Amino acid sequence: MKKLIVLLLLGASPAMAQDATKNLIGNLSSTADYSIFVNALNLSGVSQTLRTGGPYTVFAPNDFSYYKLAAGSLDKLLKAENRDLLAKVMSYHVVAGKYTVANLKEAIAAGNGKTTLKTLGGSTLLATQIEGGILLTDENGNSAKIVVADQVAENGIFHGVDTVITPKTSL
Repeated sequence: MKKLIVLLLLGASPAMAQDATKNLIGNLSSTADYSIFVNALNLSGVSQTLRTGGPYTVFAPNDFSYYKLAAGSLDKLLKAENRDLLAKVMSYHVVAGKYTVANLKEAIAAGNGKTTLKTLGGSTLLATQIEGGILLTDENGNSAKIVVADQVAENGIFHGVDTVITPKTSL
């Protein structure tokens, strides 16, 4: 019961729709907690990349994450005239390769407490270990914690995060 309460407080579903035979978009689409992210991936065109090829690691902000953005930011991003910016932000949530939390912890330990991940868009994310998990820090100094780990798909893995991360850009 305590585990269920903790999962619900973190904004995670107790029963994730993990299916190693589906691609990343198929798995993310099967989970209601990521509907805004999936919609943005589809609008930006990044979803096409995540349907094929890989492996990829996706740091997927849950729907609650979008409430932390400045007022009007999401609406701005989803406008047709801002598709390039949306693609840049969505690509920032994806890295090439399959990184489990255990892999990230190993890389952090080998990097003396931190590791840098190159995103699909060519920017960087800083990963550090904190009590209870992994923290990702974007180029603007915002941090996202992995709250749902190691959701396996046929072409990679995704981790649910509690904050939308962004490259050096104006939102």
